Order: sequence, then structure tokens, then C-alpha cells
Amino acid sequence: MFITIEPIKELEPFISYYYIMEKRVDDLTLQEPELLMPSGTSIMGFHYSGNWVCKIKNNTSDKITLPDFYTVGQQTVSYTLTISQTTTGIIGATLKPSALWHWLKKPVAFLVNKAVPGQFLFGERFSSIANTFKNSRNHEQRIELLNTFYMNLVAQSDYKSGLVEVALDEIFKNNGCVNIQQLLSRTGFKERSLQKAFKNQVGISPMQYARIIRFNNIFVEISKKNDEHDLSFLSLFYNYYDASHLNKDFKNYCGEAPSTFLIEKFRLLHELVKDKPYLIPVQH
Repeated sequence: MFITIEPIKELEPFISYYYIMEKRVDDLTLQEPELLMPSGTSIMGFHYSGNWVCKIKNNTSDKITLPDFYTVGQQTVSYTLTISQTTTGIIGATLKPSALWHWLKKPVAFLVNKAVPGQFLFGERFSSIANTFKNSRNHEQRIELLNTFYMNLVAQSDYKSGLVEVALDEIFKNNGCVNIQQLLSRTGFKERSLQKAFKNQVGISPMQYARIIRFNNIFVEISKKNDEHDLSFLSLFYNYYDASHLNKDFKNYCGEAPSTFLIEKFRLLHELVKDKPYLIPVQH
């Protein structure tokens, strides 16, 4: 189950959407890992039952049981998820790319591909919400609690949209199909200054972020399984050098070529993209 919930208006500059993600299995030993990919968002997750277990794709390290309440920065690699209990559920907040920087007021690159307990970043403010969250009886109470927590962060952040947001808008407007010169022209930044500001506020370089957004868009197109899709055409449309370059990118994220990839074998990913692609809403 994957359900999205729109944030209240005051939180729209910071949160793309809340989501409720729940999975049930009869036998934990027989569960198939769920594949997920970088989405261009940071995430704050709040488990209400069990814990998701993460393994970074193509990494030989052990699986990581995600903390009860955690924050993760930009994800640049694919990963798989399994569950720790027969019923595992989480409420998450998908954050706008620079939201954590506005709240923390410090560079966020240290959070890239890392799940950090919420208390580590937000201290006592987070500890109090964690205790109350555990005792909440339904999703409405949990969402209301998160709204209050985030509104307190907003009140203390003195938010002002800046040139990094301008660069992000340019990336989104072009579905990730941009080059560094376009971003420099749009923002007035020098290249070194843009690289530094983007890495501080988003966590990764602007072109790395643009490549993630570009792949998100082309993956949604490919996942539609439309017979009219021509990989050569899509490659050109999304500014790939050629179809082999797209194939290489696809294999990097999905482990195999688009011609052999079956999204149906990943039930959660299939559910996420078939109606309202979870990879795209951050752009809107």
C-alpha cells in the first residue's frame, strides 16, 4: 500500500507530499526485495509498525535496519527494501531539495545516502514528537503531529527562496535535460559558486541532481509499456547521446536493460508509478 497526502499550504515550500507505505507478508523468509530509485527528494520517515530494512544496490555491505524515526538526504543510488515484521508501516515526508538546509542552516552533503536518527539532527524537538508519535492511534493524529513539528521548524527558519531554487526550477522545467551553462545563465552564478551552493543546500552537484531528475522522467515513460516507445527517440528527447547511453544509465539504476526489465516483479515500485509516479511530484 502506498498513499500520498498533500501537505498544508504553509508547508508547500518544504514538503512535496506525505506518504503512508505499508507492506504485509505471511512469511518474512519468502519476501521479495522491493526496488526503489533516487527520487530527487530528501526523506524523513516515521515508522508506526516494524521497520523497513535497506540494502544499497550493488553494495556488498550488510542490510541496514532503518531507525524508528530517521532522516535521509539525497539518494544517488538504487536500493532495495524488505520488512522486519509481517506488517510494517511508515509515514514519510518527502522534502523539497533544499528543505533540510533551510531548517538546519548547515551543509547537508553529509546526509547523502545516509539514514540518520531524527534526534541527531533536531535534538529535543524531535524526541518529544517521537514519543507522542508512538502513542498515536491513527494516521490522522500522526499527520497532524507532523504538521505541528514542521510548522515549528518553518517558524524558526526565516525561509527565503534563493538562486539555488531558481536553478532547481530550471532543472524541473526541462525534465532534467539541462547543461551547466543553462544553469549559470539562469542564476547568474559563477560555476564554482553554483557547485558550492548547490552541494551545501541540496547535498550533491547540480548536474548530478539533473541526471537523477532526467532518469526519473524517462523511467516513467518506459514503465508505461507503450508499444509506441522507441528507445532511440526517447534517448534523443531526453538528451542522451544515443540508446546505448540510455541503456547504460538504466542498467546502473535498475540492474538490467530496459528491454528486459519487468517492473511487475517489484510490486511496490509498480504501484508507485502506475497511477501517479512518485518520482515526479517533487517537480511540482
